[in-house]
Amino acid sequence: MKDVGIYKTLRDIRQAFFQLLESDGFRKITIGKICEVALVSRSTFYSHYQDKYDLLEKLVDEYSALFNQLAKQRADAILTAQLNVLSVSEITNDLKKHQSEINTLLKVHEEGLDLHARWEQSLDTLWVEVSKSRIKQEVPLTFLSKISSSLIISYIEWTLASDEETDAPSKLMESIFTTIYK
Repeated sequence: MKDVGIYKTLRDIRQAFFQLLESDGFRKITIGKICEVALVSRSTFYSHYQDKYDLLEKLVDEYSALFNQLAKQRADAILTAQLNVLSVSEITNDLKKHQSEINTLLKVHEEGLDLHARWEQSLDTLWVEVSKSRIKQEVPLTFLSKISSSLIISYIEWTLASDEETDAPSKLMESIFTTIYK
């Protein structure tokens, strides 16, 4: 287990970084500003991260891994016939625990460090596997995977960004996937 002091320092740096991402955007963030907001020294920052890109990469990796785990669990359940559809609303409910952080990271589009792009790439791969086992039509699997991934990510992003409490989008998603993957 990490030392409590280290845990608190990393937490403070992360919180400062998210706050600055919201207010200034990634490109305007400096290490000095992160340290000022987090109330840590530059040497403390550099003992944990190489630069702001390293910090962003670690955060994108963390939320990509969470998303991949949730999506893979659902895809595996479909492949083993335990589920009929992906249950995107369940994935979204699990992601809502990190809603603010994820919404902030989804606004950052740095090459190789784009959460949206990572999620899309992960889903594309998963959906090709799901589609192979479920589709009997003559539809290119990569096309079907791309459509499915886009719908799923659009639903998740809308749900995480919206304050609306409605089941309509979830029901529509389930209906679309039930129709495609009969």
